Amino acid sequence: MADEEQKVTHLKEHLPYELGMLRYCFQQLHTAKDRDYFAFMESFCIHARILKEFLGNKKDSGNLKVRHYNKDFSWSAPAHLHGPFQKIDPQVTHLSQRRPELGPKVGDGMKG
Repeated sequence: MADEEQKVTHLKEHLPYELGMLRYCFQQLHTAKDRDYFAFMESFCIHARILKEFLGNKKDSGNLKVRHYNKDFSWSAPAHLHGPFQKIDPQVTHLSQRRPELGPKVGDGMKG
């Protein structure tokens, strides 16, 4: 694990970037069409997943977590987000055999 100064520097650089990109992609989803819509949806999902993993306490030796800054912090995604987060891995972040051809997708209901 990085020393305290490195952890703070890392957080100051990366957390605002992740939050900013999440917000920007969300805003763009409201007006984006066709391939732009899917590009912004994928980017939104990636940044949401990064932030979820940062906030969560799942053991992961390669990434900083909130617990590296505050050992008493505890968070889990709200129940209404469990389904969308479960779809992100097979539908967005991996070219997997589990990627559904038909059926509900990440972002269904958002495209207007």
